[in-house]
Amino acid sequence: QTIRQVLSKAEIIEMSQWVDFQSHTLFHPCLPFCTDEEARKEIMGSKQYLEERHGLDIYGMAFPNGDYSERDIALLKAAGYQYALSLDYGFNTAETDKFRLKRLSVNDADQQDELIVKASGVWWFFKTWNGKRQGLGKKPTLKPEKESTKSAANSF
Repeated sequence: QTIRQVLSKAEIIEMSQWVDFQSHTLFHPCLPFCTDEEARKEIMGSKQYLEERHGLDIYGMAFPNGDYSERDIALLKAAGYQYALSLDYGFNTAETDKFRLKRLSVNDADQQDELIVKASGVWWFFKTWNGKRQGLGKKPTLKPEKESTKSAANSF
């Protein structure tokens, strides 16, 4: 049985009132491994196809597999894109390059509480903190250390 991989025109029209469709190339290649001509066709062709065939306003792209090069960014700018999503992990700020927007890693198995922790930034804090602790040769722990047997007066 063949599994469909694209939406029909009717489905796109129906969903357009809730979904802001944007580009993801024509055939999902790893762009840095494409020739200049292949990359140009993938990037510009996707935008042109979606705008002409479906009447969509295409101004953004999500890089296939998150892979991109400086050439690909230059092609996006030449084609009139305004931003691109990478798979670079992290949070965006006003200084983030709009053609290298970062994302949070969320997979299908994540529970709601895990999604909340990731979106809040707490996940990144603990991931970074944990790495720094490991770099110091200490075993990371979130448990409080044992209370000292000394009295408060003698702890100075």
